[in-house]
Amino acid sequence: MAILVPIAGAVLGHITLRQIAQTGEAGRGLALAATIIGWVGTVAWFAFWGFFLAQIGAMAV
Repeated sequence: MAILVPIAGAVLGHITLRQIAQTGEAGRGLALAATIIGWVGTVAWFAFWGFFLAQIGAMAV
């Protein structure tokens, strides 16, 4: 989920980390990886669209 829809991966990763902390289940590393990949992907997504829209705006002037 973190690769396909980064914000969903980040949110679900945080939820899973909280659940793992409460119950002591396994999978903390995978949940942490999903959270990190999700946030990095979200930042990259916003940076891409910000740059793309800035370029379109510069071409319109």
